[in-house]
Amino acid sequence: ASAGDCIKIWAGVPDYEKTPVVFTPRAQTISLYEHFGRFEGDFIVQVFEKEVLLDERVVYVKPGTPRLISKPEATITSSKVPKGMVEIPAGEFTWSTTHGDEFIWYPTVPDEGPVSMKKLFMDKYPVSNKQFKRFIKDSGYWPVDAVNFLRHWVKNKPLKADEEKPVVFISYEDALAYAGWAGKRLPSEMEWQYAAQTSDLRPWPWGKGEGIAREKQWVTNTLTVYRLSGVDSTLCNPGNGILDPVGTYPKGANPYGLEDLVGSVWQMTNDEYDNGSNNFVIMKGGSYFSPGSSWWYVQGGPRELHYRQMLLRVSRGFERNGTVGFRCVMDTE
Repeated sequence: ASAGDCIKIWAGVPDYEKTPVVFTPRAQTISLYEHFGRFEGDFIVQVFEKEVLLDERVVYVKPGTPRLISKPEATITSSKVPKGMVEIPAGEFTWSTTHGDEFIWYPTVPDEGPVSMKKLFMDKYPVSNKQFKRFIKDSGYWPVDAVNFLRHWVKNKPLKADEEKPVVFISYEDALAYAGWAGKRLPSEMEWQYAAQTSDLRPWPWGKGEGIAREKQWVTNTLTVYRLSGVDSTLCNPGNGILDPVGTYPKGANPYGLEDLVGSVWQMTNDEYDNGSNNFVIMKGGSYFSPGSSWWYVQGGPRELHYRQMLLRVSRGFERNGTVGFRCVMDTE
């Protein structure tokens, strides 16, 4: 609303014995979750001018709707590309996503058409064991709940052969801690996808993915999974079950120079959601492991850049596993 003196929002039918949440009319995004918690149902949005009602709209929130509860932390800024990062230029991006079966609803993507994206810097590769080892040494970080934390390390150190491989067996909080120490942050899902797809909305880092076929496999009458075939093994790990060192597939880089976007490890974004029963984080990119005998396991193999996968936050030990890692971004001046 651009007219009027104030905006009043009521949770449910207006009860004039209670005080609504009041906002000044301007271009803004209002988080209903932040102001009203898990209330679900009708929100009454009213625009007033000198206590005269100018307009009223009803916004309905369906029970079980995932609500974004995370906010990106500001980072240090730089005018030059930091070592180990690449520049993602500003541009316009039309955000569209796909996902697998919905035992739990995925969040909807706003249909706003092209949106303006700011320039930022992104890690060229997922964070490696070697980098995470330095973080542990310099910061003294150790989680309160350490179940499965870096379980692939030996005596609190990665094997020499694993130093350049993406770090795994870390939780969302572990990734946030590393990012804060490095002066960076986790990207939002939209930022990750924009940086990966670029403005031309390519489905794969190297282009359109000619020769790649998606085969639907029925597990039950209501459950399906997709298998991808025809992935060029010189461009990314096709899902052979072996975790590669970062930078193994330079031919699979996207036009900005980002590598290991698909088929390496699932890459956590900053986006955490609450649907009233479950919390989950959105991941991107697929992984090196493609389970062939169990559909309960998070599906893997390389996945299209628009594909999203939720990581349920049952416990920190549960979400630490051998196929999930992350990369960071940094804001620019």
